[in-house]
Amino acid sequence: MRLQIPPKPHYRGPAAKETPVRTALPIALICLFPTSAQAFTEDICYTLTGVENCYGAIGCSPGKDTPRCTREATTDGLRLLATPGRSLLHMDGTYFLAQAVGFSAEDAHVIASYDEAADIGVYIPYDRSGNAMVDPDTCGGPSAPTTCKLVSRDLSAWTRTSFATGGFHIHMSAPYNPDGDALVTGVDGQHPDPTDPVHEASMRQLRDWVYGDQETACTVGFTVPSSHGDISTGDRCAEQALGGQAWMTGEIPLLGGATVWLDVPLGEQVIVDDDHSTEWASAFDDLDDPQLAKAGVYMHMLQDRVSHHNCGDLSVSYPDPTSPGDFVFDYADVECGAGPHALWHSWEIGQPQAGLDPKFQNTVPALELSYRELSALAGSRGLTTRVDEATAVAALAAALEVVDAGARIDAVQNVISDHGLTRLPGH
Repeated sequence: MRLQIPPKPHYRGPAAKETPVRTALPIALICLFPTSAQAFTEDICYTLTGVENCYGAIGCSPGKDTPRCTREATTDGLRLLATPGRSLLHMDGTYFLAQAVGFSAEDAHVIASYDEAADIGVYIPYDRSGNAMVDPDTCGGPSAPTTCKLVSRDLSAWTRTSFATGGFHIHMSAPYNPDGDALVTGVDGQHPDPTDPVHEASMRQLRDWVYGDQETACTVGFTVPSSHGDISTGDRCAEQALGGQAWMTGEIPLLGGATVWLDVPLGEQVIVDDDHSTEWASAFDDLDDPQLAKAGVYMHMLQDRVSHHNCGDLSVSYPDPTSPGDFVFDYADVECGAGPHALWHSWEIGQPQAGLDPKFQNTVPALELSYRELSALAGSRGLTTRVDEATAVAALAAALEVVDAGARIDAVQNVISDHGLTRLPGH
């Protein structure tokens, strides 16, 4: 399979070339097994009978690591690809936390919807009963339903299965080691520092994009070297040392021990690439309030960095020693593989956390980091906090542990209204 990414002069450097995608499996099979990238994946699935848990392995309690549980969790993870749903952490949780730090309900919804869209491509609102509240095909023109404002723009080339455009990397970022392929020591992905310009380069570049310190989002967050020598705060997206096209080579572990090799052209991040159009991250600037949507994608990367820390902290990205200006990503085979990942994600939401090994207790750290980064953004806009961090995180974390799908939705929405904030539309 070959992906053609057309050249774009704006903030991108030299034109891209036709991109070969080298795979160990047929690309159709890859699309069936991307569960290794489903951090804080959808826990609520919409079915013909309403809402239900996406993960439902019978008898597989949190921390129960058996071949059967892994197999069932992987099956559930694959089912998500064909089943509409949402993550109560990425969507509902971010919506609550954004209001808690001072954003209006409308602005909080924009942030949360782009957080969720980063996984599924386009966020479409569903009501409490699991019914779609709008048909995106009706959006556009003067007669469009008012609910169209709840729909996100298309981020289909920035999702967890976007291997060819590098979009998967905001879901599975690895610490950067400027000195080579050795694992980075002293980095804790469960409690990452998003301002670290060296080891958390991808996160830092995206954060700077939110605050306007970077003109656009760069593919995998890599820029040309800055005056300080890092590759996250340079003045344009990555290019080769001699000014040519920079590339990222990655090895991604999949189901059953298989791996996918691919090359990704670096530069400005592609957010849509299909037969009809190609859009770049700079298209966010066409939105009414671009910072809110950018913040949503950034929240997703923060949350997934925490969720995937068992994979990320045992993985590394580094300069390609054979090709100056290019980069290599090495992911841990076991910790990043589909089976363990699917099982670990099944323990994150809708399950009690207290009995888990601390390295799997990711929900609270993700909520704490999200609150702090949302609070920083709210402060930069002169907003006033409504709910303090400890109160907000504790209440939301408890609600997210409720086992029954419908009861969990209600518990999260009750947390929102109990603090005097606005419930999610349709709820």
